[in-house]
Amino acid sequence: MLRIIHTAGASLALVLAILPMVAFAVPLPAELTVEERATVRQAFDGGILLLADGRQVRLAGIQTPIPASRVLPTTPSPLIEAARGALVNLTEGHEVGLAYSGLRRDRYGRVVAHVVDSTGNWLQAELLARGLARVVTTIDERAVATEMLAIERGARLKRIGLWANPNYHVLSTAEPSLFVETFQIVEGPVTGIETTNGWTFIRMGRIPRGITQWKPGLVLLIGPDARRLFQTAGIDPNEFDGRTLRVRGWIGMREVAEVELYRLHVAGRGDARRARGAPEDPAPVRRRV
Repeated sequence: MLRIIHTAGASLALVLAILPMVAFAVPLPAELTVEERATVRQAFDGGILLLADGRQVRLAGIQTPIPASRVLPTTPSPLIEAARGALVNLTEGHEVGLAYSGLRRDRYGRVVAHVVDSTGNWLQAELLARGLARVVTTIDERAVATEMLAIERGARLKRIGLWANPNYHVLSTAEPSLFVETFQIVEGPVTGIETTNGWTFIRMGRIPRGITQWKPGLVLLIGPDARRLFQTAGIDPNEFDGRTLRVRGWIGMREVAEVELYRLHVAGRGDARRARGAPEDPAPVRRRV
């Protein structure tokens, strides 16, 4: 378990000491192709790279630790610094390869790409394997999710990097209302499924009808576009009634905690049961999975 020391320098040194600092030599998946090369001028928090030509690149499919919202305790700065430090060491001043899949620019005008570092290794895999990032995909940005989830799971089982921090534990269905406006992984039983006007609502945990205040439980929202993804993958969300699911996404709040869903993870079968190439947006503001 990570213990934070008050001195910032000492805290960072402690985090770096528990992280594996050797390179994880994972090549870019075969379904992706490097389309261009560019030199990185500077690396920032949140998996953002500034290229020498002035463009900003957001690493597709992952999110490195960023300052938490007011709802959560502050993310320990050593984790943020460790992730940024890894990006600096792996990319700053080096030529990298950019591979695209799906969405090429986000709403902020940033290039969205998978990145190959100067040694030929897949940067997303490097950060996930060190426990310095989580898989975060979107409906338009879901390529190679299975590969990334497998690497993330390895780091989580080893409890390295952010997985040694309780702020990143897999939540039960009693906890989502405490983590509104943050990206979380939640596991629990499905207690009901309804479909209305093309939307499917999957209830997890106890959610009393007619509630007027935050209560335990989570509602998963599957819209028409996402339903088509599940249908293409041969997955019927109605079959999950009574099952235990592991889901991930940005938690919103109306009457109960909710997540708009493009991905279903079946607990006990890893993090790889998904609508073909499935979803998430590590933008600097709240956005849904």
